[in-house]
Amino acid sequence: MPVSYYFSGEFMKQDSSISSEQIQKAVGAIKKIKPDYAALLDFYEKVFIAQEASKSGINPVTKNIPRETLAIKSKEKFPLIDIPEFEVDYGSSEKLFRTLCGLMQEGNPQNSGSLNKLITGIQAGSVNLKNIFSSFLAGHDDESQAFSNVYSIDEEIVHFLTYNSLQPSITLFSQKLSALLENEEEWGKGYCPVCGAPPVLSAFEKDGKRFLYCGFCWHKWPSKRLYCPFCENSDQDTLHYFDFENEEEHRADVCDRCRKYIKTVDVRKLDRFMYPPLEHLSTAHIDIRIKDMGFECGSESE
Repeated sequence: MPVSYYFSGEFMKQDSSISSEQIQKAVGAIKKIKPDYAALLDFYEKVFIAQEASKSGINPVTKNIPRETLAIKSKEKFPLIDIPEFEVDYGSSEKLFRTLCGLMQEGNPQNSGSLNKLITGIQAGSVNLKNIFSSFLAGHDDESQAFSNVYSIDEEIVHFLTYNSLQPSITLFSQKLSALLENEEEWGKGYCPVCGAPPVLSAFEKDGKRFLYCGFCWHKWPSKRLYCPFCENSDQDTLHYFDFENEEEHRADVCDRCRKYIKTVDVRKLDRFMYPPLEHLSTAHIDIRIKDMGFECGSESE
C-alpha cells in the first residue's frame, strides 16, 4: 500500500489540519540526518502538500449506521465498515490525480511520455477515472490492469496514483466515522476499528502508551504494549524487538509465532516534529534488514 497519512506532531487530534510549513519542516529535519533519502523525500513532500491542500475542498459525508448495528459491531469486534463502503469525493480525487501525474512527470522523466498521454486523455474525457477509483476501492485489479496496458504505465504507478488521489477523502471519511466508535480504549484488536485493515506503523507516545496506525485509512487506535497485532500474540517469550545503530527513535517489533513485524516510532526519543508517514517512508532500510532476517511485514501480507 502506498504511503499515506493524516497524523502529525505528537499525534495530533484527528480533526487537526497540517500546514505545508509543517510538512516542509518535517521533511527538512529528516533529510538532515538521512541525506540518502533526500530525492525520495523531496518528491513526497510535494505529494503530501498536494494531498493536504486537496482536503480543503472536501466535505466528508457522515455514514448512517443504526445504533443496533453499532452495538453488534462493538460487541463482536467488527470494524465499522468494509473498504468498498468508503464514500469519496470523486471530483477532488480526479483533480489530485492530475496534480500527482504532473509531479511524477517532474520526478520521473522516463515515464513523462506515458503520463502526458494519460493527462491528455483525462482532459479530453476519454479516461474514466471514477471507474478506476471505484474498482480500486472494491479490490478489483481489472480496471488498473487495462489502464496500465493502454497507457504503457507500470501497474504499481497506477496504484500509487489511484490510492494517493483518494487518500484525502479516505482519511476525512475515516475521521467522520471514528466519531461513531464507543469505548475505543477497549477495542483490543490488531486491525483497524474503522475499516478492518492491518496497521502499518506503531508508536509509543510521550506517556508511554502504544498506538497502532491503519495502513489504509490511517485511523489511530490504542494497543497493548506487548502485543502482535497480526496474530494477537501477547507472550513475552515470543515477542521482542530489534533496534538499530543511529536509529534510537525507531525499532522493529517482531513476533516469533507468525514471523511478522511492524515498525515502531518512540516519540519520547524524538527531538523533531513527528510526522508518521515520513517516519514510515524514511525507514525503508529497516524493512529491508528485518525481511533479510526472515520476517515479513504484517500490513503487506494481508
